[in-house]
Amino acid sequence: VTNDPTFFLENMIEPQDIRGVGFELTSRCSLACPYCTRTKQRGTGLYYKGDLPLESISESLEGYEWERINDCNTYGDSIFYPQYHEFLDVLKNNIVGRYELSTAATGKGKRWWDKTIEKFLDIQDRGTDVALVFGIDELEDMPKLNRVGQDSDEIFHAMISAKEAGIKYVIWQFIPFSHNEHRI
Repeated sequence: VTNDPTFFLENMIEPQDIRGVGFELTSRCSLACPYCTRTKQRGTGLYYKGDLPLESISESLEGYEWERINDCNTYGDSIFYPQYHEFLDVLKNNIVGRYELSTAATGKGKRWWDKTIEKFLDIQDRGTDVALVFGIDELEDMPKLNRVGQDSDEIFHAMISAKEAGIKYVIWQFIPFSHNEHRI
Protein backbone atom coordinates (compact mmCIF):
# COMPACT_ATOMS: atom_id res chain seq x y z
CA VAL A 1 0.00 0.00 0.00
CA THR A 2 1.24 3.44 -0.84
CA ASN A 3 0.29 7.02 -0.13
CA ASP A 4 1.95 8.20 -3.35
CA PRO A 5 -0.84 9.64 -5.54
CA THR A 6 1.20 9.06 -8.71
CA PHE A 7 1.87 5.36 -8.03
CA PHE A 8 -1.18 4.13 -9.92
CA LEU A 9 -0.54 6.27 -13.00
CA GLU A 10 3.16 5.35 -13.10
CA ASN A 11 2.39 1.63 -12.78
CA MET A 12 -0.78 1.45 -14.83
CA ILE A 13 -1.05 -1.33 -17.37
CA GLU A 14 -1.51 -0.06 -20.88
CA PRO A 15 -4.44 -1.64 -22.75
CA GLN A 16 -2.11 -2.95 -25.47
CA ASP A 17 -0.20 -4.89 -22.78
CA ILE A 18 -3.21 -7.01 -21.84
CA ARG A 19 -2.75 -10.38 -23.53
CA GLY A 20 -5.71 -12.37 -22.25
CA VAL A 21 -9.36 -11.91 -21.48
CA GLY A 22 -12.03 -13.86 -19.64
CA PHE A 23 -15.63 -13.84 -20.77
CA GLU A 24 -18.85 -14.57 -18.91
CA LEU A 25 -21.09 -14.89 -21.95
CA THR A 26 -24.27 -15.71 -20.05
CA SER A 27 -25.81 -16.44 -16.69
CA ARG A 28 -27.91 -19.24 -18.21
CA CYS A 29 -27.29 -22.82 -17.12
CA SER A 30 -29.27 -26.05 -16.97
CA LEU A 31 -27.69 -27.18 -13.69
CA ALA A 32 -28.39 -26.35 -10.06
CA CYS A 33 -25.04 -27.12 -8.46
CA PRO A 34 -25.19 -26.43 -4.69
CA TYR A 35 -21.71 -24.83 -4.60
CA CYS A 36 -22.30 -22.53 -7.58
CA THR A 37 -22.52 -18.81 -6.83
CA ARG A 38 -25.40 -18.50 -9.31
CA THR A 39 -27.39 -21.18 -7.45
CA LYS A 40 -26.60 -19.67 -4.05
CA GLN A 41 -27.65 -16.17 -5.13
CA ARG A 42 -30.90 -17.17 -6.86
CA GLY A 43 -33.80 -15.36 -5.22
CA THR A 44 -31.57 -12.92 -3.28
CA GLY A 45 -31.77 -10.07 -5.77
CA LEU A 46 -27.99 -10.30 -6.29
CA TYR A 47 -28.22 -12.74 -9.17
CA TYR A 48 -28.11 -11.05 -12.56
CA LYS A 49 -29.77 -12.85 -15.44
CA GLY A 50 -28.39 -11.80 -18.76
CA ASP A 51 -26.25 -12.33 -21.81
CA LEU A 52 -23.21 -10.38 -22.97
CA PRO A 53 -24.07 -8.61 -26.24
CA LEU A 54 -22.33 -10.25 -29.20
CA GLU A 55 -21.42 -6.77 -30.50
CA SER A 56 -19.47 -6.08 -27.27
CA ILE A 57 -17.56 -9.32 -27.63
CA SER A 58 -16.78 -8.62 -31.29
CA GLU A 59 -15.54 -5.11 -30.47
CA SER A 60 -13.38 -6.49 -27.65
CA LEU A 61 -11.68 -9.02 -29.92
CA GLU A 62 -11.20 -7.09 -33.15
CA GLY A 63 -7.84 -5.50 -33.78
CA TYR A 64 -5.94 -7.32 -31.03
CA GLU A 65 -3.77 -10.40 -30.96
CA TRP A 66 -5.01 -12.25 -27.89
CA GLU A 67 -2.78 -14.89 -26.32
CA ARG A 68 -5.68 -16.45 -24.47
CA ILE A 69 -9.43 -16.22 -24.11
CA ASN A 70 -10.90 -17.96 -21.10
CA ASP A 71 -14.59 -18.76 -21.32
CA CYS A 72 -14.78 -19.44 -17.61
CA ASN A 73 -18.50 -19.81 -16.83
CA THR A 74 -18.62 -18.81 -13.19
CA TYR A 75 -22.23 -17.62 -13.29
CA GLY A 76 -23.55 -19.56 -16.26
CA ASP A 77 -22.51 -22.01 -18.95
CA SER A 78 -21.64 -20.67 -22.38
CA ILE A 79 -23.30 -23.54 -24.21
CA PHE A 80 -26.57 -21.82 -23.23
CA TYR A 81 -25.50 -18.45 -24.61
CA PRO A 82 -28.19 -17.87 -27.30
CA GLN A 83 -25.58 -16.73 -29.85
CA TYR A 84 -22.85 -19.24 -28.96
CA HIS A 85 -22.27 -20.44 -32.53
CA GLU A 86 -22.12 -16.82 -33.73
CA PHE A 87 -19.61 -16.13 -30.94
CA LEU A 88 -17.46 -18.99 -32.24
CA ASP A 89 -17.61 -17.44 -35.73
CA VAL A 90 -16.37 -14.13 -34.28
CA LEU A 91 -13.62 -16.00 -32.46
CA LYS A 92 -12.58 -17.81 -35.64
CA ASN A 93 -12.15 -14.52 -37.49
CA ASN A 94 -9.82 -12.98 -34.89
CA ILE A 95 -6.26 -13.67 -33.81
CA VAL A 96 -6.34 -15.78 -30.66
CA GLY A 97 -3.56 -18.06 -29.42
CA ARG A 98 -5.76 -20.23 -27.20
CA TYR A 99 -9.48 -20.48 -26.49
CA GLU A 100 -10.48 -22.38 -23.37
CA LEU A 101 -14.09 -23.31 -22.60
CA SER A 102 -15.09 -24.77 -19.25
CA THR A 103 -18.48 -26.49 -19.40
CA ALA A 104 -20.58 -28.82 -17.29
CA ALA A 105 -24.12 -28.10 -18.44
CA THR A 106 -26.18 -30.47 -20.52
CA GLY A 107 -29.41 -30.38 -22.46
CA LYS A 108 -28.19 -29.45 -25.94
CA GLY A 109 -28.08 -32.93 -27.47
CA LYS A 110 -25.84 -34.75 -29.93
CA ARG A 111 -26.71 -32.70 -33.03
CA TRP A 112 -25.83 -29.42 -31.28
CA TRP A 113 -22.56 -30.86 -29.98
CA ASP A 114 -21.62 -32.21 -33.43
CA LYS A 115 -22.13 -28.75 -34.98
CA THR A 116 -20.24 -27.08 -32.13
CA ILE A 117 -17.30 -29.47 -32.42
CA GLU A 118 -17.12 -28.67 -36.15
CA LYS A 119 -16.90 -24.97 -35.25
CA PHE A 120 -14.15 -25.72 -32.72
CA LEU A 121 -12.25 -27.58 -35.45
CA ASP A 122 -12.64 -24.58 -37.80
CA ILE A 123 -11.18 -22.33 -35.08
CA GLN A 124 -8.36 -24.78 -34.50
CA ASP A 125 -7.64 -24.96 -38.25
CA ARG A 126 -7.20 -21.15 -38.24
CA GLY A 127 -4.33 -21.49 -35.75
CA THR A 128 -6.06 -21.17 -32.38
CA ASP A 129 -5.44 -23.87 -29.79
CA VAL A 130 -8.83 -25.03 -28.51
CA ALA A 131 -9.05 -26.41 -24.98
CA LEU A 132 -12.30 -27.88 -23.76
CA VAL A 133 -12.65 -28.57 -20.03
CA PHE A 134 -15.57 -30.87 -19.22
CA GLY A 135 -16.73 -30.85 -15.59
CA ILE A 136 -17.97 -34.37 -14.92
CA ASP A 137 -17.88 -35.50 -11.30
CA GLU A 138 -20.67 -38.06 -11.18
CA LEU A 139 -21.10 -40.76 -13.80
CA GLU A 140 -24.38 -42.35 -14.89
CA ASP A 141 -24.57 -44.77 -11.96
CA MET A 142 -24.00 -42.13 -9.29
CA PRO A 143 -26.33 -39.70 -7.51
CA LYS A 144 -26.02 -36.13 -8.81
CA LEU A 145 -25.02 -34.33 -5.62
CA ASN A 146 -22.64 -31.76 -7.14
CA ARG A 147 -23.61 -31.23 -10.81
CA VAL A 148 -27.34 -31.38 -10.06
CA GLY A 149 -29.31 -31.96 -13.26
CA GLN A 150 -26.34 -33.03 -15.39
CA ASP A 151 -26.88 -35.74 -18.00
CA SER A 152 -23.53 -37.47 -17.58
CA ASP A 153 -24.08 -39.61 -20.70
CA GLU A 154 -24.57 -36.50 -22.88
CA ILE A 155 -21.55 -34.58 -21.61
CA PHE A 156 -19.30 -37.66 -21.56
CA HIS A 157 -20.28 -38.37 -25.19
CA ALA A 158 -19.51 -34.74 -26.10
CA MET A 159 -16.09 -35.01 -24.44
CA ILE A 160 -15.20 -38.25 -26.23
CA SER A 161 -16.54 -36.91 -29.56
CA ALA A 162 -14.40 -33.76 -29.25
CA LYS A 163 -11.27 -35.83 -28.64
CA GLU A 164 -12.04 -38.28 -31.46
CA ALA A 165 -12.73 -35.37 -33.86
CA GLY A 166 -9.25 -33.99 -33.23
CA ILE A 167 -9.67 -31.19 -30.70
CA LYS A 168 -6.15 -30.64 -29.42
CA TYR A 169 -6.87 -30.25 -25.70
CA VAL A 170 -9.78 -32.13 -24.15
CA ILE A 171 -9.67 -32.12 -20.36
CA TRP A 172 -11.81 -34.05 -17.91
CA GLN A 173 -12.27 -31.99 -14.74
CA PHE A 174 -13.24 -34.27 -11.88
CA ILE A 175 -13.81 -32.78 -8.42
CA PRO A 176 -13.48 -35.48 -5.77
CA PHE A 177 -16.11 -35.70 -3.01
CA SER A 178 -16.70 -38.41 -0.45
CA HIS A 179 -19.45 -39.90 -2.63
CA ASN A 180 -17.34 -40.15 -5.82
CA GLU A 181 -13.70 -40.46 -4.75
CA HIS A 182 -13.83 -44.24 -5.23
CA ARG A 183 -14.06 -43.54 -9.01
CA ILE A 184 -10.62 -41.89 -9.24
